Amino acid sequence: AETEALEGLRALEREAAHARGRKLIARLPRAAVDWLESNAIAWREPLAQRIGARWEIEPAPAGARLDVRAE
Repeated sequence: AETEALEGLRALEREAAHARGRKLIARLPRAAVDWLESNAIAWREPLAQRIGARWEIEPAPAGARLDVRAE
């Protein structure tokens, strides 16, 4: 779960570089979302400082892979 969560955060940063100003949606496996929500690391504020508070993280449908998109 930790690896998928961290991959999701890196993917958000990459997408943010290409989609300046657009809202970002990250769909991660449920276990990765749960790991992020457990606050095992301080990630929300540092991420918001780097890319702005223009993202959402939500669980992906069962069996789906990591997906990050700009809307």
